[in-house]
Amino acid sequence: MRNLKSQKRISAIARRKLGGFTLLEMLIYISLLSIVTVAVINVFFSGTNAWANARAERNASDAGRLIMERIVQEVKLAHSVNTPASILGAHPGKLALETFESVTSTAPSTLEIFLDSEELKLKRETQSPVSLSGSARVEELVFYHLTSPKSQAVRILLTVEVSQGRFSKTKTFTTAAVLRGSY
Repeated sequence: MRNLKSQKRISAIARRKLGGFTLLEMLIYISLLSIVTVAVINVFFSGTNAWANARAERNASDAGRLIMERIVQEVKLAHSVNTPASILGAHPGKLALETFESVTSTAPSTLEIFLDSEELKLKRETQSPVSLSGSARVEELVFYHLTSPKSQAVRILLTVEVSQGRFSKTKTFTTAAVLRGSY
């Protein structure tokens, strides 16, 4: 009988050693796994956030640069600024230009660049206004008319905001362009 009790006890000890993990061991393993998982997820999301933030920054730069290039192109094509029809030195600015139909044309035309709500628009003669801002919101638009005895120029101040997911970036641009007909 004693031998049978001894065998049962040895059998129980062997089962416990071969049978798996104790509750305490399981809790420790789960805790460690949770900590590692949280760390990996945080690294992943911080990388994703950095990428989205950089993308919003790039989109704001691209939008502002494209808008400024188009405005400068139109200003360089013009021969004079229609100051009574323009709003200069204040936000929201409006620029009315006496210009030409195209780069190679000498046929006169008028052009207005103005802000409609937060959207920048360009209107030639009696045509419908065309949006220049796309998905960017124009936060500030100011035109300055610069004159000298020999030439005329327009200084442009533009602030755009672009949202990319939960990130929003604002960029300010400034440049000046000399009118073609003024030199």
